[in-house]
Amino acid sequence: MAKRTEQAIPSEQRWPRGASAGKTFLAVVAIAFVAYNANLRSWFNGDAVGSRYLPFSILRGATLRLDPMWPEVGEVPPGRQFHDPYWLSFFPGGRIYSSYPIVAPLLATPLDFPAAVLLSAAGWEPWHVRKVSLVMEKLSSTVLAALSVGLVALLLRRRVGGALVPGLTAAYAFGTSTWLYGSQMLLQHATAEILLGGALLAILAAPGRRELAVTGVCAGLLSANRPPDVVLALGLLAFETWRHRCRALCAWAAAAAAAAPFAVYDLAVFGTLYGGYAKFGLADPNHPFYRHSIPVGVAGLLVSPARGLFVFSPFLLLLALLPWRMTSFSRTEKALLAAVGSACAVQILFYARTDWRAGESYGNRFLTDMLPFLVWALAPILAGAGRSARRFFWAACAVAIGFQAVGVLCYPRGGSDRVAFPPGHERLAIAPGVWSWKKFPVLMEARGGLAPPDLPRIVSGSWRRLTGRSGRVR
Repeated sequence: MAKRTEQAIPSEQRWPRGASAGKTFLAVVAIAFVAYNANLRSWFNGDAVGSRYLPFSILRGATLRLDPMWPEVGEVPPGRQFHDPYWLSFFPGGRIYSSYPIVAPLLATPLDFPAAVLLSAAGWEPWHVRKVSLVMEKLSSTVLAALSVGLVALLLRRRVGGALVPGLTAAYAFGTSTWLYGSQMLLQHATAEILLGGALLAILAAPGRRELAVTGVCAGLLSANRPPDVVLALGLLAFETWRHRCRALCAWAAAAAAAAPFAVYDLAVFGTLYGGYAKFGLADPNHPFYRHSIPVGVAGLLVSPARGLFVFSPFLLLLALLPWRMTSFSRTEKALLAAVGSACAVQILFYARTDWRAGESYGNRFLTDMLPFLVWALAPILAGAGRSARRFFWAACAVAIGFQAVGVLCYPRGGSDRVAFPPGHERLAIAPGVWSWKKFPVLMEARGGLAPPDLPRIVSGSWRRLTGRSGRVR
């Protein structure tokens, strides 16, 4: 292993001075958790329905099937552009499985245990199950997203000091799609951010056997959690191979061991390593989903008004200064930057080939999983930047947080989804409205007004039904 001879920042300047890493982590997680729940809203996203109900199916029936949660899991709310529960896969004998990977709901299952106890006492009444599952999906997703914020804070704490650590942490937590797609619904993104952030922290903080084991497990779970993230996993493993040579076989073995149970599950249930994605036809590279122009897709993912990463998180534009700031990185960090950065580039090209609108969405969703790495790469750039660049960063952070807040507080009341998917338009054809600044989703959703906070009503009603007027569980 190449010996690291340079330190990014003197230890006495690291933030917060004198505070342990554990206290820093817990404080950041607590702040993020409270902030993520402050809008008091529940969400419906079809991609997350299976993840919402699977923990309760596990706790109720000790099964990975979703038929114990039928018919609640198959209900489609009115007013949607779809009429069938596409998130479910039906098999002979009444067997029902989630069409999406199960890593995230498995992580959420321990968090749902107290709610499952209350539901068991109440008899698993359908009304209770619907309401309680909404509340627990919100709490579970906010916990996972907050954990990713804590890991990013620790990652940044090892790299920069002063106000940059809390500033960059806030930018990651509230100025990116982590806020909406990580913390507000139980999608795969918060789990992916935890895994990528954990791997990066292990690589930079604990070189040796622990690093290899943690990186390997994170890489394996990344692949199982969201198949397109296999390129990020390969980037991490490629770095470990460069750093440790033959010893990196331990990381590869750990990755295989972590991914193996989920591969067995996919093969046993769906007959393919693509899992439930095969149901949508996405196992076929000739599927219309993959027939889009790569240059147009790259522009759509990065700078389009509807989905552009640099539009909704403009502070990331400072990554363009990276070629001029390479001296800020150690030799090991340069190798990590090359390996994982190349993986991010490949993932962008892959998503550019797909329908990069990512379904009914607000802002950029597909590139959420790589955000911990992008923010880490931004840290030394910002640390060595001049006054003008720093002023741009703080102003761009304020804009980004404002844009994300509109989504968290208002979406989808403004109807911006109808711009990306206009009625009567071919579903997989990119609608021209996604390039129109006059139909900028932030403005449309802001004009739509605040969405009502429904969680207090749901929690109050559920608790009264669960406990009865005596205040004790019936």
